[in-house]
Amino acid sequence: MPEEAAISVGVHLTRAVIQRARRKASIAKARRARLHALGWTLLVAAVIGTLFAFRPEALGGSVAYISVRGGSMTPTLHDGDLAIVRKSLTYHRADVVAFRVPDGQPDAGLEVIHRIIGGSGSAGFITKGDHNSAVDPWHPRIGQVLGKVWFSVPKLAQWLPKLQWAALAVIVFGLTSLAFRAERRRRSRAVKRVQRASAFQPAIPADSGAPSAVAESNFRP
Repeated sequence: MPEEAAISVGVHLTRAVIQRARRKASIAKARRARLHALGWTLLVAAVIGTLFAFRPEALGGSVAYISVRGGSMTPTLHDGDLAIVRKSLTYHRADVVAFRVPDGQPDAGLEVIHRIIGGSGSAGFITKGDHNSAVDPWHPRIGQVLGKVWFSVPKLAQWLPKLQWAALAVIVFGLTSLAFRAERRRRSRAVKRVQRASAFQPAIPADSGAPSAVAESNFRP
């Protein structure tokens, strides 16, 4: 009897330890799942926030992407840089802004990135390139200003055409791979359907058109 009691106590203790370990494992698993879900939620929120902050004017945003051409803004900006400009309600002296040359002025419609050195938004800003000795002949008003330079990415404008071709190549390769995989899956399903149909097809009986030798012998006179 004492041995049986000791065995029973040992079994109960073992079960308790196992159940406790299972509860801890379940709690840890649930905690990891919550952290994983939280991480994905934060990542998605960050991506959405970034896309929202950097959306262009065509999508209702206030950001424009301008390629820097020439060396008139050296050393602040260089040829081939990509300038990210953001719309503002007001612009001040020393701001580097992108503007579109007003109609009726030389090079009308040209997009320029220069620094404001005077003037006003109502009468027209006086602008000049950091590397230029003379002021610009244009006097853009606040309506022609595309935005203030937020930041720039060196030489990215030079790589944009190549990146576009690379992105196109990746898209074409991806679509081709998807089409190839879809065709393989279609053929595999067709083969499986044929195999299943042949597996359930009843056996064809032997040709009974000609009487057997036994039958012939039974009908001999």
